[in-house]
Amino acid sequence: LLQFLRTLTPGTCIVIQYDSQRPTSATFQGFQGNNVIILSDFDCFPGLARIAINKINVISINSPDCDRFCCKRRRHCKEHDEH
Repeated sequence: LLQFLRTLTPGTCIVIQYDSQRPTSATFQGFQGNNVIILSDFDCFPGLARIAINKINVISINSPDCDRFCCKRRRHCKEHDEH
């Protein structure tokens, strides 16, 4: 997985599922050492998040699903939830 992650460039949209959590989108920002990735916009969190690489179960890059997560289109999701 580390070799694959090293091909990502900062700003890449990813959908990630880790540690039995539900899938969510994030923006890849880089690495902290060889064991942790740094993400922004993680599950709509307005700061940076650190995820241990050994906790990642599934990762998808540039997935069409990126646009379906609320932090990418928050207004659309709120409007959809109201209907």
